[in-house]
Amino acid sequence: MTAAIDDGAASGGRPVVVNTRILHGNITGAQRYLAELLSRVGPHDRIAPRSPATGMLGHLWEQGPLALHRRDAVLWSPANTGPVIRRRQVVSIFDMSPVDHPEWFTPRFAAWYKMIVTSVARRAARVQTISQFSAGRIAELSGRPREEIEIGYPGVDSRFFGASPDEALARYDLVGRPYVLIIGTLEPRKNLQRAIEAWRLAQPKLGSDVVLAIGGRLSNPRIFAQATLGADVPNVRLLGYVDDALLPGLYAGASAFLYPSLYEGFGLPPLEALAAGAPVVTSRDTAMAEVVGPDALLIDPHDAGSIADGLVEVLRGSTAATIHARRAAGLERARSFTWDRCAEGVRRALRAAAEA
Repeated sequence: MTAAIDDGAASGGRPVVVNTRILHGNITGAQRYLAELLSRVGPHDRIAPRSPATGMLGHLWEQGPLALHRRDAVLWSPANTGPVIRRRQVVSIFDMSPVDHPEWFTPRFAAWYKMIVTSVARRAARVQTISQFSAGRIAELSGRPREEIEIGYPGVDSRFFGASPDEALARYDLVGRPYVLIIGTLEPRKNLQRAIEAWRLAQPKLGSDVVLAIGGRLSNPRIFAQATLGADVPNVRLLGYVDDALLPGLYAGASAFLYPSLYEGFGLPPLEALAAGAPVVTSRDTAMAEVVGPDALLIDPHDAGSIADGLVEVLRGSTAATIHARRAAGLERARSFTWDRCAEGVRRALRAAAEA
């Protein structure tokens, strides 16, 4: 049975339905966002395709069966897209990367995404996003007034604070090896090719004992073909998909966490790394500087030399006192991002949408 919004959502309350079609695969940023908030947004019903529907099949399901489901309810679409015809809807849009950078996607997907997301952003009763950067891009590309786009920063789960690295180091054979960690979905915007070039540049100053550990599925081998992973790239270890239970420990054991992404609507991994005590080197572009503030070393993601310099500074140019101070500041910053606060914003949006 579908439950009504509590907390006095509207006169008599309206039922809430959550579109959960993304909860069928490995946990990435969007799945983590939804999983963390589901238990916090209040009573609701969930709807998803009977069998996993990804890509165009998922979008067609949203525009067809989902669009017609429980028209009396408030629909929460928490992963960028939702049915265009639903006015009584809260849509959470993480970023506009397929519109800003269509070259990273298939032409069909980029065109479809632009049409759907900009239309939903204009029509939905409430639009939620996860950073000032994304709010600005949504407003500019959809025409929705900026003041009508609400920001709810994601949070950091408590398991990342004070994590022990022992199990993760043993699992990935990293015991006794200093390592720089990269975690993320392996796609063009994650900038892996330039990160590997930076690693090659930094190696003479870092020494042969430091490993570059890359976690993430090799979902697009063309990325690695361009990066020419091989014997000429020293001390690179491909970890494959990292089990979510081992992720906190893997962060905690890292000598540095590298996240040179070209485009992020938020960038949760650098914040999780700060919570686990890892020094962070990340991009100064899009939302990353907004997220990590002054508590990480910011680099130019378009310049392999800048990335290499950042790694050398963190691993070889910082005193023990500097590293300790940076870790302490990063820990405090990470504690300021909570899922409870994020959920409060979604609840407010659902109450407002109930009256639309």
